[in-house]
Amino acid sequence: MCIYKKYDIYICVCVCTHVYVALLSGCGNADSQNIQIIDINKNATVATVQDTLTQLNLAENNFKQKEYDTSVQWYRLAAAKGSVKAQYILGIIFEEGIVVRRNYREAVNYYRMAANQGNAHSQLKLGMFYTEGNIVKQDYREAAKWFKLSAEQNNADAQYQLGTLYCKGLGVTINHEEGKMWYGKSCENGNDEACNAFKRMNEQNY
Repeated sequence: MCIYKKYDIYICVCVCTHVYVALLSGCGNADSQNIQIIDINKNATVATVQDTLTQLNLAENNFKQKEYDTSVQWYRLAAAKGSVKAQYILGIIFEEGIVVRRNYREAVNYYRMAANQGNAHSQLKLGMFYTEGNIVKQDYREAAKWFKLSAEQNNADAQYQLGTLYCKGLGVTINHEEGKMWYGKSCENGNDEACNAFKRMNEQNY
């Protein structure tokens, strides 16, 4: 088994082809309450399971059992009921094409749902999409909006990206002082690129 971390979700790859996605303790802050361990009923149906926590547990259990279609169905149901965790996971699943056909439109929709509920990782993803312009139309102003929302939640990557936009005047009025400030915050939160950028700005007397 090999495990690697991406977007604060641990993706476990078994036998190189089967993927199990799970949010582990301490990875992100997707839902306000912790997921509790419950008895999973394999015969559960949409009609019998209405609460979001049970739907999430069923989704994760089905994913682990390689019942991917059923897992995605439960994630969709939980997401539709407002679960930020389910929305964020579905965004990753559709962006990466994990056990489903890659669908960027679906990915953006689910990331946006989670971002609108304050999920910093989803806000960062939208900011990157609008900066790069590959998945959505490039829009630096929109990128700056999402980066700032994420940066204000202490997301180091978003802070670095926001600093870059301010230093380059992309989507915001150019402001080196503001850019340096965000670089500094990002550096304090462990972003090496931000540390280098902050050092360069000091050397250039900004």
